Amino acid sequence: MLNIYLADLTGLEDFYDEKVNILHQERAEKLSAYKMSADRIRGLGAGLLLEKGLEDYLGICLPKDENGRCIIRYGYGPQGKPYFKDYTDIHFSLSHSGNMAVLAISDAEVGIDVQEDRGYSEKIAKRFYHAKEYKILEKAESVSECTKLFYQIWTGKEAYIKYTGKGMSQDLRSFSVDFTAGQIFSEGVAVATCQMVPLESDDHFCSVVFDKKIHKIDKIIKIHL
Repeated sequence: MLNIYLADLTGLEDFYDEKVNILHQERAEKLSAYKMSADRIRGLGAGLLLEKGLEDYLGICLPKDENGRCIIRYGYGPQGKPYFKDYTDIHFSLSHSGNMAVLAISDAEVGIDVQEDRGYSEKIAKRFYHAKEYKILEKAESVSECTKLFYQIWTGKEAYIKYTGKGMSQDLRSFSVDFTAGQIFSEGVAVATCQMVPLESDDHFCSVVFDKKIHKIDKIIKIHL
């Protein structure tokens, strides 16, 4: 099963102090390391979304500590990919950008990424895109189409390196995103499924990558924080 959870972070800054005091402890402590207030707000939103999404996925209320905070214990893989210590059969991936946070939860490996539209970057495309992906951009008939394709591919690539858990240590040119086929290809072999996530936003793009044994997204749920 694969569920996607979405949250609009607009206005969350007005409730920051209230919300951070009920956020699960480990994520709340990490927020203090962020220098920019916008990053703290996005981090807070992602943490709250994780709590609510996990409760929805499990169909239970998470246990609370003596201060009323949800108890979520993380473990980390060899390359830093987080997992739930208490729910080891559940996989998750978080992302935030602009005024949006997204969460994917599944019973198999998953990766998700959201990006705010900040314009097309040819420098990034030339440096990080597979030759097949760059050719897709070259065929775009307008700047707006090129920008859309750029972010669709970029979120797909980011989602895939979260899916593998290798992060930026993985060469982004070593694989290609093909939304027509709905697959990630490495050396000509399909290695994972990819899908764009529909958003109620014209200035954000989102993609999810998941194990081939999962055939579809089961639910896309908007969460109010």
